[in-house]
Amino acid sequence: MRINPLRTIWNVISTVCGVVGLVSFSEDVIAWRSFFSEIMLVYRGIVSYPFIALNLELSNQLIDYAFIGSLCGAAYSKAIRYGVEQGHLTRDLVKGVQVFYFVLYLLFWPFGILITAKQVLIGTKDHSEKHIKIRFLNWLGTILLGFLCILILNTILF
Repeated sequence: MRINPLRTIWNVISTVCGVVGLVSFSEDVIAWRSFFSEIMLVYRGIVSYPFIALNLELSNQLIDYAFIGSLCGAAYSKAIRYGVEQGHLTRDLVKGVQVFYFVLYLLFWPFGILITAKQVLIGTKDHSEKHIKIRFLNWLGTILLGFLCILILNTILF
């Protein structure tokens, strides 16, 4: 089997360009360090505010866990509402189900996301549940993107 000389040249050039790109990326990260620090300060202020208002002393990790859990719970509540509107779910006890899943995702969001990813990627027999899980991932992405935009705008404008 003959080795293609163009392929060898391509591999060398792409390796060199990749290293140069990583070096310039690291310089950009260093230049943006103060901006990222400001975003983290704004994030801490927004996320910690409810706990400060209630005089609760919690670690940053626990506050982050609760914040991500509340985002997941809100996204799943919106997905349940979508399921009711589209006829995938019945209207009986919708508010109770939304509160139950909000609390469930608030406490166990890593398991919920893993189960959701499994059901979306591998599939499930119930297609209406799969539609709700896909809508949940859409809402979660939308909420996270919106929060990121709020952080960046707050950092830039103030």
